[in-house]
Amino acid sequence: MGIAITEREWFLAEVSGGVIAKTSTWQHSAAIATPGVSTDAVSAAGAAFRKHLKEVGFSAKHAIVGLPAKWITARPWQVPPATGSAAASILRLVAERQFPPELKDFIFDYAGATHPAQPTTVLLAGTSQQRINQFMAIADA
Repeated sequence: MGIAITEREWFLAEVSGGVIAKTSTWQHSAAIATPGVSTDAVSAAGAAFRKHLKEVGFSAKHAIVGLPAKWITARPWQVPPATGSAAASILRLVAERQFPPELKDFIFDYAGATHPAQPTTVLLAGTSQQRINQFMAIADA
């Protein structure tokens, strides 16, 4: 299942098949109002989300979530020659120093391959840990 989050709605799509089957079949799609959830109401929001999915016929066990672009801070960054684990450490330090301190509750990751023999450019991206935690709590519930 794919979930595209916006500030007003979540757009849901369920597809079967995929990479292994080399074909995919559209199963279901739906849109629901974005649940404005306080920390006290996460269980109720999760239960309502699960009920809605069952009502419209979703049965997926896994989901991929897309966040709104305005929730993400991203910058290209050139990484010196480094192994994957060394590059991850370098980029963690870069994120801590290059992004504004008010983003201290942000989590960061990077996209792109690093190379131990030559510099490479990756995309360093971050988003609010609080937003991720809220969505994950609803999904877990």
